[in-house]
Amino acid sequence: VNTGINLKNLGLDVGVAAAIGNDKNGKYILEELKKKKIYTETLIKKKINTAYTFAMISSEGKRRYLTNWGANDYFLDTDIKDSTLKKYGLIHLCGTFAMKSFDGRSTAKLLKRAKKLNLVTCMDTIYNDKVDCVSLLKSSIPHLDIF
Repeated sequence: VNTGINLKNLGLDVGVAAAIGNDKNGKYILEELKKKKIYTETLIKKKINTAYTFAMISSEGKRRYLTNWGANDYFLDTDIKDSTLKKYGLIHLCGTFAMKSFDGRSTAKLLKRAKKLNLVTCMDTIYNDKVDCVSLLKSSIPHLDIF
């Protein structure tokens, strides 16, 4: 969502695909994206909380995060239709390693579809020491232009 807003602020035509909860946080995200005129038809509402993270910084500058993955755990490649992908020239995946159902095979399937439609593909990951990052990325790397 943040990347989409930043790209829109730079003047690009942007759509955001994500799983959000049907809760206050999800409604806030939807309202903010609509204010910016960002395509939101691929915001999938789930009967679970919107994901959130609390960032805590100690007086020494060390960072700690508390995260509830929420709706992120239920996002899938099938939530984004080819007709939506065709509207854009680039697909940027954010939050890799934070989406239990999407990471791995589902990510690779979406990237493969995007490449067939001649989109530039790129990915940004997060740190998650609870998953095997290498095995999750293996099938996606061949379909990535920028990593």
